[in-house]
Amino acid sequence: MSVVVRKFLRNLLPAAALAAVLGFGGFSAGELDAGVIVVNPTPTAGADVRARIRWGGANWETALLDPTLPTPNDTTPQGGASKDTTWTTMHAYRFEVNYKANTGVFDLQVDYDRNGSFAGDGSERISHQFNAIGMGYYGIQIYGAESSTATSQVTNLRIKTNLNIAGTSIGTLTPTPTVGTSRLFRADYKDINDSLLSDITIEGNLTFLTNGTANESPSWNFSLTGPAAVPEPGSLSLLAVGLAGLVGVRRRRS
Repeated sequence: MSVVVRKFLRNLLPAAALAAVLGFGGFSAGELDAGVIVVNPTPTAGADVRARIRWGGANWETALLDPTLPTPNDTTPQGGASKDTTWTTMHAYRFEVNYKANTGVFDLQVDYDRNGSFAGDGSERISHQFNAIGMGYYGIQIYGAESSTATSQVTNLRIKTNLNIAGTSIGTLTPTPTVGTSRLFRADYKDINDSLLSDITIEGNLTFLTNGTANESPSWNFSLTGPAAVPEPGSLSLLAVGLAGLVGVRRRRS
């Protein structure tokens, strides 16, 4: 089976379905392990949507940023999706970033009152309806920036996708010293088989170890990169017919 055909099938069906239909033929062990998130050594290019949690100058700020709008702005997110709140240092706050292609909704939830739930008065969630419904993403980027006197840490990070609802554990992220007093963390992730991701959840605990600074740090950004259209249901129907034909051919040859 050609590389092009294998990649097309991976972008449409979970690995378990491919294995059942094709009898594992033509797929390597890695290709059947779809949904596992790995580090991407070559960052995915393309417009991104971004969730940000940072020190906003007076208190902690959560925001969603949409670069597809005419005047995207890092300070005042378009669509009104921003919220300022008071945080307590040295306490871990649960957060969750979600994106679903079928609705185009991107949201960020933070358990501000640390009661173990995002449910409540609605103040723990900001949401933004993006213009491009039906878009998936090939890449995920996580970027943390701080100074030597304004520090933070992300723990228990996990990335879940439509290909793996249990998710992949990423662990602990800690910015490290760079030039001068800056401390940075950056990592790019992707599906192990370069599959298009339509549902994405990034979850973990964020602890601000010290108060922030005037240059708006610490700051953590969770971006989705490499946008591409998710195949229409009609395409899946045609694929099912084609797969049925492949099964028939395989059986006749065996």
